[in-house]
Amino acid sequence: MRLSVLRHGETEMQGRFCGRSDPPLTEAGWEAMRHRCHERHWDRLVSSPLRRCRDFASTMPGDCAFETGLREIDFGAWEGRSSKDIWEENENALSRFWQDPDCFPPPNGERWNDLAKRVARAMDGVLSRGGASVLLITHAGVMRAMLEIYIGIPLAAAWNIALPPAAMLEFDFFRDEDTGDWRAALTGLCG
Repeated sequence: MRLSVLRHGETEMQGRFCGRSDPPLTEAGWEAMRHRCHERHWDRLVSSPLRRCRDFASTMPGDCAFETGLREIDFGAWEGRSSKDIWEENENALSRFWQDPDCFPPPNGERWNDLAKRVARAMDGVLSRGGASVLLITHAGVMRAMLEIYIGIPLAAAWNIALPPAAMLEFDFFRDEDTGDWRAALTGLCG
């Protein structure tokens, strides 16, 4: 199965922690997503239910399944705030989060491993439904979790992969004949 994973475009909260927040896309965000999908076709479409993904998904041909497990990580008390503001308030907390988001999540935020487990469960459902090609519209945190889960890239390295708005990862997924687990090859990254 070919899986194209599209990050939502620029939002009105660009440059701020935006997990459970639900801002709309800017016109530049819409245009970048349209450009990335221009003259491409997929058998199935799956989207995060957050409007920065959902609104664009609703413009694509065909039916779309909305998967809550593919929403962005919850940044808790940091929602809507910039890294600069948090750094000035508590540089130690932000530094620890960047080094280990599982042990040091934002106050009242989601732990990294909880996000990764949620993504793995959601992806098992997406992959089990089949199709030759699937477009998944989601968030940078989900994309990094997929790189960690399916490609084996350590989280510390995944943080260093630029995933700007409207970035797209391309995967080929297959079942391991011995274990039955899903395996993947990363076949493309468009930033």
